[in-house]
Amino acid sequence: MRYRYVHAQERQQAYQVVLQAARISPKPQYLLRILLQFCASERMILPAYTTVQENIIGKAITAEENRLVDLLHTHLTFQDRAALAGLFEKRDGRYRLTYLQQAPKDLGHSQLRQERDRGAELLPFYELATRILPCLAISHEGIAYYASLVGYYTATRLNELDSWMVYVYMLCFLQHRYRRLHDHLLTGFVQAVKGYRDEATAAAETQSAAYRVTLTQDLVRAGVVLQLFTDDQVPPELPFTTLQERAFALLERERLIHTATYITTGVGCDETACFWQAIDTMARRFKGRLRPLLSGVRLTGSQGQRALMEAVTFLQDLFARDRSLSQVHAHTIPTRCIPVHLKRYLYTRSAEGSPQLLRDRYEFLVYQLLRAALEAGDVFCRQSVRFRSIEDDLIPSAEWNERKAEYLAETQLPIFQQPITEHLTVLEQDLEAQFARVNGRIAAGDNLAVQVTQRGTTRRWTLQTPTVRDPINHALFERLPQVALNDVLALVDTRCAFMDAFEHVLGRYSHQARDDRVLRACLIGLGHQSRALSHGRKLGHHHADAGACLGELPARGNRTGGEHADH
Repeated sequence: MRYRYVHAQERQQAYQVVLQAARISPKPQYLLRILLQFCASERMILPAYTTVQENIIGKAITAEENRLVDLLHTHLTFQDRAALAGLFEKRDGRYRLTYLQQAPKDLGHSQLRQERDRGAELLPFYELATRILPCLAISHEGIAYYASLVGYYTATRLNELDSWMVYVYMLCFLQHRYRRLHDHLLTGFVQAVKGYRDEATAAAETQSAAYRVTLTQDLVRAGVVLQLFTDDQVPPELPFTTLQERAFALLERERLIHTATYITTGVGCDETACFWQAIDTMARRFKGRLRPLLSGVRLTGSQGQRALMEAVTFLQDLFARDRSLSQVHAHTIPTRCIPVHLKRYLYTRSAEGSPQLLRDRYEFLVYQLLRAALEAGDVFCRQSVRFRSIEDDLIPSAEWNERKAEYLAETQLPIFQQPITEHLTVLEQDLEAQFARVNGRIAAGDNLAVQVTQRGTTRRWTLQTPTVRDPINHALFERLPQVALNDVLALVDTRCAFMDAFEHVLGRYSHQARDDRVLRACLIGLGHQSRALSHGRKLGHHHADAGACLGELPARGNRTGGEHADH
């Protein structure tokens, strides 16, 4: 079927598709991708550059911004606007917004403490954003994009822009920044627990290795001790106490007891016990660092994590009241999360003989189990980006069941309107046709890579061993030393200074010096990408051409100045 030219009706249809996509993500690159897919599916020739830029993508972005501004006039009160304007107040010579924008340099204790302070200041703004943004019906992708524009503009430029879209940028930034803050706290928690665990594991391995060396030496001395009982030169009337003194002179009493225990039971050093002994020595350090991180997040868990979440909630409530485990009764501590194989390391016997919980070890065990659950995706934080549950990003079940047909129709994808049985039937027919075609080529001898042999009524096929191909490069090049592309670009730059042609996208508003290493890395990466796209075109993958031009089409400027269209 041939492609057809786009007329006014088709342009309006394409505009509606892009306008709907702008509700998902207002990125110009994304909208262009949607437009390309629509034109390809409808067999339409892509309109002219100006038409795409101004009459379709730019117009759709402007319409989406007008929709958001109209909703803001309804839901954003004067007090809300005053609170957002307070972010442009200067404190210690800089805007409050600039302070909130700062991300931690690392996940160290001091940086995360500052991040918790920012979280306390961000909380009322996050609650404001959480109340307003659902009314605007912005997708998660759209929120992330608008939030990135706060980093694109400087606080001074945002303060100068006379547009209600600035409120959209600010609300999206405040929600996204608060969630990223929780990402930092939880990632710092996970890394800190891993660091303490690795340190204790290393200490346990060192102690176990030293024990094995000592045990080897003591076994030799224990053999000498045993020879005392078989030595004919030892008089029979020698008192046993004197014999003990000779034995203890050869090997100390405690070490002899340990060696005898090993000989009789075969049980050597318990590395797990050494691990928990090392944890005991680190109790003061890990409690001072991990308790504030755990107190600063709200967590939920899956059905299988009830016992763990019971212990986590107990610790969070305890720390919120500025109390420790040593100040509560033992029967109030939830212990269902303790694995059976670890109970003998977390309990000791009291003077009365009853089991007594080792509370520092219990606290670290909860941290260790929580870290594993976070990394496995069994414990979630709704105020996070990385540690959110997938259900938090999906349409609520009740809303989906009520408006399922409407949502599927909005996608304008025929496959969603087709019953699943019909779709599977079509796929099965296509697969069977491919089987028949492949088998037919093998039977006809057209597939030279498959060799068919027949003995009587039995037919067998084998894959032929590929022959050695001719070398791609001349043998001369094998004698030359290999040089990294980064070094080649650096040498070329010393001769012609081509790196000076690169300018920062922000122009005079940039605050960073040019890093030639980063630029060279980007050039090498783009070179690999261009080579892959070229290879795709040779194989007939024409969609690679569409992906290559996604970043080449800027959108029309909007009412805030249009700077973010090229971002």
